[in-house]
Amino acid sequence: MRKLCSVALVLLAGCGASSYGASRDGTFPPRPAGADYPNWEHQCLEVKKSNATQVLNDSGKSGWDLVAMTQQNGVDLWCFKRPRAAK
Repeated sequence: MRKLCSVALVLLAGCGASSYGASRDGTFPPRPAGADYPNWEHQCLEVKKSNATQVLNDSGKSGWDLVAMTQQNGVDLWCFKRPRAAK
């Protein structure tokens, strides 16, 4: 399960990093001074069709946003993210 989550997170990070906010030459502009960006925490869950609605409702109540759905070895895997609490 951990391996599946790790693979999904790497894929998510790679997809986001390759397109979001990059200039035409592939570089990213620096963050503006004083800008406050959230840090994210992630979770991936194995989901069955019989409990899909319940998983979405429970995750949403806890502040999780669905960011990816995939299937590996016949298992549905849904990945969520939410802002990490400030320390």
